[in-house]
Amino acid sequence: MPGLIAAALVALAGATGSHLAPSGLVYSSANARVIQRQPAAGSCKPLGSGLNERPDRRCTPGAVNPAVTQSTIDSTICRSGWTATVRNDARNLWPEPDYAKREGFYLNPKDRLETALKRMVCARRMTLAAAQHAIAADWVSAFARFG
Repeated sequence: MPGLIAAALVALAGATGSHLAPSGLVYSSANARVIQRQPAAGSCKPLGSGLNERPDRRCTPGAVNPAVTQSTIDSTICRSGWTATVRNDARNLWPEPDYAKREGFYLNPKDRLETALKRMVCARRMTLAAAQHAIAADWVSAFARFG
């Protein structure tokens, strides 16, 4: 499956004139002033179900921020508060289910994985490209390994 995902991302990059990051994901070209084209209603079908649901790659192909590279992690993702300053590219949007852990607190397993991967990248125990690939290829498997 990861080979098919990589091939699809390369095709997407070629079709859009985008560039690929070392992880194989397409660099984002999102503009905060432009409404991104959305898939037709009902055309997106998730893989899996419940808390382990994964996005339909046709509808959520993924994209990375070109400002975030291995050499800039200290001034971007590893700097407290940085993520609040950036806009999320529509190619990364997928509704994530939550479940109640205790009253007033919701915990999504993918959020826990994102935090774990970020900590490993910032501690230099994993490269940025490896973390991006792990979550894009199959976050459920990555959660079992790193979450």
